[in-house]
Amino acid sequence: MRLSRIAMIFQSVSFCTTSLATRYSPHPQWNHKIFFCDIVFSQEAYARIEREKINDRGTIQTLNQELNRLVADTTDLRIVLYYDTDNGGYEYFNFPTQHHNRYVDNDLSMTEHILVIDRQGRPCSMIMKKSVTPFEDRDRSLARISYSLCEVGTEFNPQWRQI
Repeated sequence: MRLSRIAMIFQSVSFCTTSLATRYSPHPQWNHKIFFCDIVFSQEAYARIEREKINDRGTIQTLNQELNRLVADTTDLRIVLYYDTDNGGYEYFNFPTQHHNRYVDNDLSMTEHILVIDRQGRPCSMIMKKSVTPFEDRDRSLARISYSLCEVGTEFNPQWRQI
């Protein structure tokens, strides 16, 4: 009986470990990181792109909440975050030159890419913010906003998937 309990505990632990392994990846060497969004951001590309630090406290709070919610989503089995014990203290950077606008029926759809940097200055995730606004709504008060995380990988393990 004692042996079967130990076996059950080990089985439970291995299940939790597998679950975590599908969500996070250890930080690879900085120049090998790639983010697979609706477009692919290699380290070489996102290092060159003009970016703006997001300083608005309300926006930072929203992004922190969305990042936590998305990482905790057990239905998304992709690896979406480079992570180790020293992550945290996130800063967010917008790529204004990488915004995508397109019309879908009578709506304007805008996609923004937001780079997440940890307290050590390492890129660890990328958030896609999609805003869909009725074309007539000039002040964007009726915008429907959704957030998703890009899959992370390395140049040695390219697994791009359409989101």
